[in-house]
Amino acid sequence: MYAALKFSNMEFTRNKVNGVSNGVYLSSDISMDSLRFDRDTIKLSNSGYAVNLQTSYESLSNVSITNSKLSNQGSYVIYMYSNNELNNIVIENDSIIKGSTVSTWGYGIYLESYIGQANNVLINSNKILVGNAGYGIYMYIPGKNVKITNNTISTKPADYQYYAIQLYGCL
Repeated sequence: MYAALKFSNMEFTRNKVNGVSNGVYLSSDISMDSLRFDRDTIKLSNSGYAVNLQTSYESLSNVSITNSKLSNQGSYVIYMYSNNELNNIVIENDSIIKGSTVSTWGYGIYLESYIGQANNVLINSNKILVGNAGYGIYMYIPGKNVKITNNTISTKPADYQYYAIQLYGCL
């Protein structure tokens, strides 16, 4: 018999991860709730995910990533996906670097709620550096109470950036 694992009330604080392919990866068929990342440093050696949170059927809720330094060499730095909804997401006071030595595309912050919406999202006071041909912040199907404020989004002078912020989708 198969039983899906529910990630709930988890905290990742003051971790230092350096030189690996991927940082934190949580995947479940059911909901994830109350995940907190604070003052973590994740520096990847390639294009993997620094923080990768995915639910297949239910919601991803009450997630905060704060005061952290996250970087990779392409692809996604912060990736959150729910086949249903994203609710109560806070990404605040972080340093997010999507480099470009391995991959020439990618996202600093990527949030996707495939058939639901992203509600009560705060992306505030982050420093986001996007390498060659990338996006600073991408959100698929934004919903109610989405606030993107006080962020600094930049690219290296010789690099091309698709969009600093792109909100996309329809129901």
